[in-house]
Amino acid sequence: MIEEDTIAIRPDLQDVANTVTHLYELVKYFKRNNLETWPNLWNNNGLSSTVHELKNAEFEWTVEKLYGEGRDTAVTLAAQLTLINHVELCPRIKAYIEKLESYKDWIPTDKQLIEDCRTFLHKELRQAGIDYRAIEQMIELHEEQLGVISDLDGDIRALKHSKRYLTETGLVVSCAPQPTASVFIIHGHDEARWRELEKIIRDDFRLKPVVLGEMADGGAPTLVEKFEKYAPACSYAIAIFTPDDQVTNDRETYLQVRPNVLFELGWFCAYLGRGKVMILRQRDTNDRAFSDFGGVMQKRFTTTISECFKDIETELKEAKLFTV
Repeated sequence: MIEEDTIAIRPDLQDVANTVTHLYELVKYFKRNNLETWPNLWNNNGLSSTVHELKNAEFEWTVEKLYGEGRDTAVTLAAQLTLINHVELCPRIKAYIEKLESYKDWIPTDKQLIEDCRTFLHKELRQAGIDYRAIEQMIELHEEQLGVISDLDGDIRALKHSKRYLTETGLVVSCAPQPTASVFIIHGHDEARWRELEKIIRDDFRLKPVVLGEMADGGAPTLVEKFEKYAPACSYAIAIFTPDDQVTNDRETYLQVRPNVLFELGWFCAYLGRGKVMILRQRDTNDRAFSDFGGVMQKRFTTTISECFKDIETELKEAKLFTV
């Protein structure tokens, strides 16, 4: 079992790690109440003898019931809250949340019990001049525990926003990509850039990157036929515009993308539509070609593709290539 002071948060709850840590703090609180605070109040502060001294069966029953329920609450929650971090004991977060919510049903009854106990305290003990501090401390502890249970609402809300809970309840069908979600990478000579994008698509977004030069020829005798073999199976295309070719035009010299990049980009704009095509343009790449691709999402980077990570993620989500 995991020790409360050194928690290794279970992998499927990393997005609510702070909530799990807080629940473990509550475990320590209720465990301390169960093992130390409640027994000390009952045994060491003269509570038992004070109750018997009044010879009032109804009051004795009320105090004993308050003590029993207060300590039972501490025992139960110390054990229950710990389960959140153990996949083998708590495989479904939905069931865990339902159980936490059910504990809140105790509160109305407990509050009435507290009021009954407080009424006896004022009517009987003070009038009789008997030391009632232990009973008063017990009432305060019980109220404190009920307040902690009430505050669990915040933790419950956080857990209901976790990916695990949303998946279990069908609010998110799956965090995995669609089986056919392939992303075609259009690139020029800059191998470092397309390999970086390939890694991001595969490792960060769990999609299938398609780089034409890395694919098997599959009997295609020409590069164009190979392109026509793999391109139609892709759901999205990202073109990397890097300054590969030096061009002189009207006495002006500038750097622009490779012709194949423009050809493949145009093909995907026609095949998938501009909403499923994206351009990542490196600084110093001439922008003359952009006038032919109005409406295509364009993002700029200076050195690395990772500068556009959030933009890529946003566009792939918008294209519904993955859900979460």
